[in-house]
Amino acid sequence: DPNLIFYDALDEEFARRLSDPPLRVIFEVQEGPKLAISDSERDFGTILPGETPSASFQVDNAGAATIEWQIESFPDWLELLKPTTDVVAGSGEILVRVKDSTSDGDYAEEIKVVSNGGNQSILMSLSVQPPATATPLPWS
Repeated sequence: DPNLIFYDALDEEFARRLSDPPLRVIFEVQEGPKLAISDSERDFGTILPGETPSASFQVDNAGAATIEWQIESFPDWLELLKPTTDVVAGSGEILVRVKDSTSDGDYAEEIKVVSNGGNQSILMSLSVQPPATATPLPWS
């Protein structure tokens, strides 16, 4: 549009030269991307050795510009099934599964998601307990 003039707002001399007639300035501020994940934690509770429960999380953009995100780190007792690419553009899904080789014990670690719209973590926890064994009672 020939009626629009773009200038550096910090250039005072340029602004003075254009002040007669009065200069009408319109600013449009565009919102950037903003990372939004459906949950901030998941507790699998108590599982038996060899069980492989899974969990999924929705990753969305609560902002305006295109979001790009990736998994920076995740616990070694989880298998990352989705995303299958290093960097995801737009919304997507995180899908993880407990590895069947996870040893007995209590676990609590984070999945770290980084993006151009902020960073977030998802706290993952579970307890792997061996099955109870029956103890025979002595006959009296």
